[in-house]
Amino acid sequence: MDTIEQHIFARCFRHVFAPQDSDDALQDRHFNQKLLALETLSFKSFCGEDDLREPKTMERLISILSEMAEALSPTEKAEAVVQLIKAAAEEHESNDVLIPILSWLLVHARDSLGASSLISNIRYIQRFHNPARLTGEVAFCLTNLVHQRQLFLMTV
Repeated sequence: MDTIEQHIFARCFRHVFAPQDSDDALQDRHFNQKLLALETLSFKSFCGEDDLREPKTMERLISILSEMAEALSPTEKAEAVVQLIKAAAEEHESNDVLIPILSWLLVHARDSLGASSLISNIRYIQRFHNPARLTGEVAFCLTNLVHQRQLFLMTV
């Protein structure tokens, strides 16, 4: 099934990702403007700590965001979301800082394709990922990413 999905979406991706009749691109621009406004804030401002415990974490998270942006099928994008949340969660024992870490990541990685098109990617997954597979870990991770985005849009 995944192979069929990958084949279909590889052929129609440019027509169904951020479609012309949606406001996805506008929402991406609006979100990126909010991210830009927070660019001068430090990691401590977001998470209450001086820095990431593992310096390579930021590179890894940005790499995963890029993988999400490059993926063509909704399943591959959803899998990248799971990897992103897991990698961010590995940075600290507590999930209390998961949203702040994601927020800081998106602010400081906003030039990466994954961060700059985050809303389009989330909506693509929501539109086309098999609802029967949006459960458990995938649902938890996608919900965390959606929640992070909503916090930004409401508070900044």
